[in-house]
Amino acid sequence: MNPDNIIQIGPLALALDRLVAVGLMLAFLTALDWIVRRYRVATWQPAGVALLAGLVAARAGHVWQYRESYALEPVAALQAWLGGWDWRAGVAATGLVLLLTMRRRKPVLAGLGVLGGLTLAWAGFLAAGENKSLLRCQRRSKNRPLWRSKSRPLMLRQVQSKGPRSGPFAFGRFDGSVFVDGGLVLLRPAGSGATATG
Repeated sequence: MNPDNIIQIGPLALALDRLVAVGLMLAFLTALDWIVRRYRVATWQPAGVALLAGLVAARAGHVWQYRESYALEPVAALQAWLGGWDWRAGVAATGLVLLLTMRRRKPVLAGLGVLGGLTLAWAGFLAAGENKSLLRCQRRSKNRPLWRSKSRPLMLRQVQSKGPRSGPFAFGRFDGSVFVDGGLVLLRPAGSGATATG
């Protein structure tokens, strides 16, 4: 997380991208609630169901994209609070649920219009953030930037540590490597056949 992109309100610190995402989700719920009342849609909570389906699909899309890494640590796929969302899969699932739940032409078009506008706002926010980070990024060479390709994890460091030997956090001694792959942190014990890519 870049310290330049953190908003601090008293003791609460929020990442700017997450704050914008939550704001756009609230705008979606508010706009869809108005559309449901305006067109008298009889379906139970189409906005909430569409948003929930979008969140599940966004997480599933991210897990599918990095399925090799999640195959090594399957429990990490459930740890959504650590990040890892494919917003394109979430938007597609949300649109599909809107089509299925609202059924009538005018509310569906209005809902998809709101979804499209908010998607453009999110894409614009991401594009503005990428342009800023590209300006600050130092390059190793003309063809190879500092960031890594998505297909190979980056080994951060070799680790040798002694943890507590008893209690709820007991793990004894860890001797291995720490890898980061698409926001997922993997601990590989020494001698497990893990190779350093880099």
